[in-house]
Parts: sequence; structure tokens; C-alpha cells
Amino acid sequence: MNITSPAIKILTCLGFLFVYFQAEAQVCDSAFVKTYTDNVNSFVGQSLVKSASGVEIVAGSIGDEIFITTSENGNIQSMRSIDLWSAGSAERVYDMFYDAIDDVVIIAARSDNGSSSRIYLIKYEYAIDDIWFSNYIEDDELSTFTGIEMGGPDNNYYVVGRLWPDSSDGCDNLFIEFDRDNGTINNSVIMNEGSCEEYWDIVFYQDHFYTTGRNALQGSSNGGFRVCNTKIDLSGNVEWTRCYLEEANVNARQYGINILEYNGDIYTS
Repeated sequence: MNITSPAIKILTCLGFLFVYFQAEAQVCDSAFVKTYTDNVNSFVGQSLVKSASGVEIVAGSIGDEIFITTSENGNIQSMRSIDLWSAGSAERVYDMFYDAIDDVVIIAARSDNGSSSRIYLIKYEYAIDDIWFSNYIEDDELSTFTGIEMGGPDNNYYVVGRLWPDSSDGCDNLFIEFDRDNGTINNSVIMNEGSCEEYWDIVFYQDHFYTTGRNALQGSSNGGFRVCNTKIDLSGNVEWTRCYLEEANVNARQYGINILEYNGDIYTS
């Protein structure tokens, strides 16, 4: 979610529809609508970012692989597909972050080959079609990486993810710091806040990270899911968590999906 250049992606089974809106005085005028398909493969556009030079970068899935496209005003300049693991493994992009320092994108993806799964963090220089690194964690208890942000004194990559509900550590979140140069893990913390939690997005502001997602009220079913925001320091320590609609007797299934900072305020949708 980008408050300065809002965009909506509508996904189809044969292609992805790319719609860009310009917002002025609360009026959204469509600048262009583009549909990309080869009429053979199934396309799913998952994440959209815009570079400092105005290049639009879309990442998603095509068949059993992931893809990355670059475009200007919706007109494709390049398209690259990547088979992360073995042939036939199902692969999906979950998030993408634009790193303006190196003019690259950082992609979180998952690959399943039927018996095992891998969660990937990929650093890709789109201008010259070069993968800086493609590192993975092979752990069947890890569900996926859901959000990427850059921060801290070294501008490393910080990723939130989650464990499967039946994992040995329970239904909890992950907070991982990756080295920006080689993708090695500097720090990894399991975030157990006493319920079944899911972080879906992360933003960095004034030496802290803010996440959004959902927690489950104690003893509740799906109707006890609540949108919760969490403040985390650089070491992965939770400073506070704020949830909305905490009344247990209200049946409401809520999820926080996107979070951003704008003029010193934190916004969640």
C-alpha cells in the first residue's frame, strides 16, 4: 500500500489486470488499464512497487514459476520467470520491497514440491537481470514470509513471517534480520504473544518496526480474530501490541493486511 501513488491490482486466472489510479482531491482517475496474458499459463500478480526512476515492477506467479516484469505506464519492458526449486514445484510470491540504495527489489516467495517446502528471500537487480542472492529456509513448520522492510543502522532487510498452527512452537510469528549484502540471517526471533498470531506487513519508522496482522482472542474460534498492530525494536523485542475490538463476545473475523507511515502517523488497512 502506497499512499502517494495508490494502485489496485485485480487478478484473473489467465492474466493479471494492472490498474493505476492518480489521486487528486479525493477523485481517482484511471490513467491506464493493462492486461497481461499469453493465453496458455495462469498468471497471478501478487506485488507491485515503483522504482525511483518511475519503473513499475510487478512480481507474481506464472504456472509453476515466479515472474518479474518491468514496465512504464503499463507497457512491459522486460519479463523474467524464475524456477526456484525443482521442476513442477508450486511457487508463489508473497511480498516485494524496493531498495532505492541498490536499485533492486527484494522478493519473498514460497516453493512446494509436494513433500517439502522452502521459503525464499531473493535480491534481484531488474535493470540488468541479475540475481544478487536467492537464499531459502527449508523447514516444514514455517508457513511463509509475509512482509519485507529495510531499516536499522546497516539498512538490512527485516522480514516477518509465520509458523503453521501445528508446528512445535505453535501458531506464532517470525521476525528475521537478513544481511543486505549476502542474505545471511543475522537474527531470528519467534514472536509468541499468547495466541495464534499472523503478521502480514511491516514498516520501519524512527528506529522501530511496526507490524500489522491478526491475533486470536484466548479461547476463541475464527470469530475472535482481531486486527493488531505491534511495535518492535531492532533486536526483535515487542514493546507493545494494540488490538481493535477486543470484546470477546463480539463475533468478528478481522485481518490487518497493509501498514504504512505517513507524516509521522501509522496507517493500517
